[in-house]
Amino acid sequence: RLHARVALHSPSMSGRTPKMKKAAMAKAAPGPLKTEDPRIISVLDWLRNEKTSGLKTKEAIQYEKRVEYFKGAKLVDALLSPKYKGKVAANTPIKSRAEAAKLGQELLRLGYIHRSQRVATHTRRWELEFDSGPFEEEGLYTWVYEGSKTKLYLLCGSMLAGSLALCMIQIWPLWLKIGVWWCSVTFLT
Repeated sequence: RLHARVALHSPSMSGRTPKMKKAAMAKAAPGPLKTEDPRIISVLDWLRNEKTSGLKTKEAIQYEKRVEYFKGAKLVDALLSPKYKGKVAANTPIKSRAEAAKLGQELLRLGYIHRSQRVATHTRRWELEFDSGPFEEEGLYTWVYEGSKTKLYLLCGSMLAGSLALCMIQIWPLWLKIGVWWCSVTFLT
């Protein structure tokens, strides 16, 4: 992003229209590309679920933001494991390490992951910085793709509704107050 901002304020860009500047900024902006292949998305959702895929991630700090990272070999191992089955494996079959590495390169190209490297720090948590290059099994990769947030939004909404309902205990009907009292006395004894 810094390079894009510097490029926008350079003398060569001063004669361009705002529309052209926006297009240049959109080109330089990092993040997933707009082409969303449902097969890739299903593989990403499967990989992000640590219980089903077995792809263990670790936490680190990258540019003052908490991120999850993994090693390239762990991604390849997860794609070749017996856990990779069902609809996901039928849509995107992977039979060898080379095919798994090719899928890793595709995820890297589309911007769902990006390559990182460790930086030595004096804290207990690792710090990462952005690194460029092709997909390699020895490399470290940071997740950019976060997956569906529907479950998170539903849980947050239910917590908000529950806390509001508890705060409004004064306007509850008498039978509900007695029911809550009865349950609390039963559970406490």
